[in-house]
Amino acid sequence: MDILVTSATYAEAEEASVRDLLSDYIAWVAERARQDSGLEIDEAAYVAATMDNISAYLPPRGRLLLAQTSNGALVGMVFVKTLRPDTAEIKRLYVSPDVRGSGLGRRLMGDAVAAAAGLGAQRVFLDTGRWMTAALALYRDMGFREIAPYPESENDPSMAPYLVFMELRFAG
Repeated sequence: MDILVTSATYAEAEEASVRDLLSDYIAWVAERARQDSGLEIDEAAYVAATMDNISAYLPPRGRLLLAQTSNGALVGMVFVKTLRPDTAEIKRLYVSPDVRGSGLGRRLMGDAVAAAAGLGAQRVFLDTGRWMTAALALYRDMGFREIAPYPESENDPSMAPYLVFMELRFAG
């Protein structure tokens, strides 16, 4: 299956399709959080908060990277936003179950890191659930290192014990 990754402006991406993919992601995260940590996530509030603040992930200060099949179905996403002039954050990496194992997650992360560098970042932050072992392995393989929680994290501080905070610094 051919998959195209694009950096979409919101006008190019159909809001409903992005919302649906985001809802799939949040449902998956919520289920994993319940199973592995006993946490309850308000899925509707999480989706609404992201969609209400979607402009943070659009040019000029961010990027919304979408992966779609040749027939236009969205199968992956990752969001990038500027936190500080030298720092970006990567959020919400998600690959649909039917294309997992294809390398799309690594491809999206590589594109997200490149997008962050293109925004002028000298480092990138991210956070993820401790239960997301495949994502953690990918991030570590890409050179991300664990750090203390960063002040711009949108997570409630009570969530910190369940999360891993990471940073990638660019050489140079």
